[in-house]
Amino acid sequence: MTSGPAPTVKPDPPALVERTFHILGAFRSQPVLGVSELARRTGLPRTTVHRLANQLVEVGALSRVNARFRLGPTLFELGNLHYPPKIRETLQPFMEDLRELSGGDVGLLEKVGADVIVVQAARLRKSNSPMLKLGERIPANRCVGGRVLLAFNAAKPTARQNQFLTAGFVVDHGSDEPGRTAVAVPVRNRQNRVLGALMVSAPMILGGVELETFIHTINAFARTFTLAGQTAQVDFLAQARPKSQSAQEQ
Repeated sequence: MTSGPAPTVKPDPPALVERTFHILGAFRSQPVLGVSELARRTGLPRTTVHRLANQLVEVGALSRVNARFRLGPTLFELGNLHYPPKIRETLQPFMEDLRELSGGDVGLLEKVGADVIVVQAARLRKSNSPMLKLGERIPANRCVGGRVLLAFNAAKPTARQNQFLTAGFVVDHGSDEPGRTAVAVPVRNRQNRVLGALMVSAPMILGGVELETFIHTINAFARTFTLAGQTAQVDFLAQARPKSQSAQEQ
């Protein structure tokens, strides 16, 4: 008895999505990459990279640069849908005011998996800090903004995270960035759900009453962000549903 041809095995969709994002993520540290370099950075077979890269070009997620590739305009378009220009325009003046008041770099952070991403920033012109660059992806446990979001999003907060929750802020004196003091507070929506973190990293060491005043000021700006978000009528701050409501609808 002869057997027929082996059935065609379709690629597992989750594996395909993961491979695609491995390729896109490789461009974080290098703006233009060829197939061989993409294969080396992702650990994927060269033929797989070649096939997926060409498919990504067809949908605008990648663009060709001679025989190499760079990120394409579709990603920029979709990114702006997540964080629309209207909220940037609404919040940026407050970010810049806080930058001038604190003498440091200011960033608004969102949590993505085990990392945080700087979705809006106001940096000093001569800043040499690697933190709080627009679009920067940082392990959440490596900066105070990330530790705020880890604490407020934890199903079962650790003892240390409970301290953060009680205090309502996180401060770091030089361990994340030598010679700099960093402070972060939660940014909430109108249902009091924490959706982001407002972080300031300044080239100074604060203590005592000065630090207390500084934290109070940053908290005031975070509350202003919530009100500004409601005025702008954007999902990021004003319209996101509380977790309990989302759970009931599932």
